[in-house]
Amino acid sequence: MCGGSSECRMFLNYSYRCECPHGEIYTRAKECKNNTEGSGTSRFSSISSLEINYSELHVPAPPLEDYKTFKGTKGVHVVACVDRNHLSGVPNLINSVAVNSQYPENIFFHVVTDANDAVLVERAIACRVYGDNTQKSVNIVVHYFDTRLIRGLYKVYTPANFAGKLSSSMNFARFYLPKLIPNIPMLIYVDVDIIFQDDVIKLWKEAKQKFQDPSLVFTVVPRASSGLTERVKQLFTERSGVAFEEEKFVQFNAGLYAFRVDRWQKLLLTREAEFWMAFTLHEKLWEFGTQPILWLLSYGRVAALSSDWNIEGLGWREIPLERVASAKVLHWCGKHKPWEQSSKHKELWEKYTPHSVC
Repeated sequence: MCGGSSECRMFLNYSYRCECPHGEIYTRAKECKNNTEGSGTSRFSSISSLEINYSELHVPAPPLEDYKTFKGTKGVHVVACVDRNHLSGVPNLINSVAVNSQYPENIFFHVVTDANDAVLVERAIACRVYGDNTQKSVNIVVHYFDTRLIRGLYKVYTPANFAGKLSSSMNFARFYLPKLIPNIPMLIYVDVDIIFQDDVIKLWKEAKQKFQDPSLVFTVVPRASSGLTERVKQLFTERSGVAFEEEKFVQFNAGLYAFRVDRWQKLLLTREAEFWMAFTLHEKLWEFGTQPILWLLSYGRVAALSSDWNIEGLGWREIPLERVASAKVLHWCGKHKPWEQSSKHKELWEKYTPHSVC
């Protein structure tokens, strides 16, 4: 914590979000000096008092000569959020998208990263993607996210050695994509421990067909449900004003999904995500990080994609070879990432490793 004066705003009636004079952001249980806002009356409505300056979320990317420019809303738009710990996955992911698409020139791949990692990301893309002339090319757009704006806004209880970097700010950056990339009606979100074995344009078309239903915001690959605790269901009912119905709840792996940006914006789902993020500071509601929040945001607003679009656990599961061969997407979720020596099925990942290295 910083010494001297700091500006603090209360949220959830439990703690204060404080910004030090030199820019550090932290939370504390008790009111700090120079509090600039009252305490509010409801733990559910007071989250709105957490005022994030969304105009500061996006830091313009410096242009690179080799980059193709982002030309508008047409085409297929794929996005990944990455920090320096998972940077190794970016070239293979992008190359798998390019190689397996019939029309890669129609694909825009958005890479969202921490502004502090800009040089590392640009080097990886320029050297390991555009530097490899043997690969077909997609359009790449880099966006920078100011992670200081959400520092201290959430807590992840799962140990880092169990399921990877779930507490990374870039994992939570996904909730701000509609503000970073606001003019695209639909996005496909992917983790960087994924490779495509089929054309992502087919996934786009399948999701677009589902979204003809105006009530839907998400399309996902469902998985067997382990359910939510009664405590979370109670909070959901208090928050939403509707009774929790199991048939409207779909559990899925958050490493791949498509969503309608415009409908997300209309429903103010970023604010809903912030409510659940902030609540985890004071109570353990679940294991893992962003996944349970996405389940709640998608409640009653979700349709199923073909199961071939997300075959999970490539790093540690024994999966029949015929299942692997027929999969459209392979996902090394959890421990044992494909760029690590301990991972299974590394040969499938290395197939998309580019040749050029700066």
